This record gives sequence, C-alpha cells and structure tokens, in this order.
Amino acid sequence: MELPPELTQALERLRAGVTDAADLETLRCALQAGQIALAIGGSADGAIIVTGNGNIVQVLTARQRADLERILAA
Repeated sequence: MELPPELTQALERLRAGVTDAADLETLRCALQAGQIALAIGGSADGAIIVTGNGNIVQVLTARQRADLERILAA
C-alpha cells in the first residue's frame, strides 16, 4: 500500500523530530483511518493488527510460534 505524499512527508518529519501541528493532524487522521499503526515499547507478541485494507494479522506469542512450528514439522 502506497501512502499519500503528505503522510509520507509527515512521517519523515516525525522521524527527524521537526513536526508541526499540521503534521500531527495528518498523523492522527492516518492512525484513525488505519493507514498507520502505533507501537510504544514492549513486545508485539499476541497483538492483533488490522490493516487499512481490512487484512487481519495476529502476531504470535513465543509459545504459539513454537506450537505452530511443532505442528508443521510433524
């Protein structure tokens, strides 16, 4: 999925630490629309992610991943 230019530019300015109010509004709208996701520290194990196009992805915990690997190896 290609991001709109204004969102890409806002993300680049965020990474550089030079955002303004307009960038923050662009990022807020993109977050609400599911165009971007936000993670703050910790582990993503067990998280369920819904992408902008409606796909659902679940990040497996270490135990779930090991169980799946064991099943697939059998």
